[in-house]
Amino acid sequence: MTDDSAPAAGIVLKGLTKSYGEVRAVRSLDLAIAPGETVALLGPNGAGPAGGAT
Repeated sequence: MTDDSAPAAGIVLKGLTKSYGEVRAVRSLDLAIAPGETVALLGPNGAGPAGGAT
């Protein structure tokens, strides 16, 4: 059975964790993004995820 009162989500993340070696960058992230919604992830210096890409 589904909950019809919950909005449909375009993207759902539950318990997402990301580590770089010994450094845990994200711990247990839960996120639901509705269809048509815009989301930006910014670090403390305003850079997005590509700001730290190597």
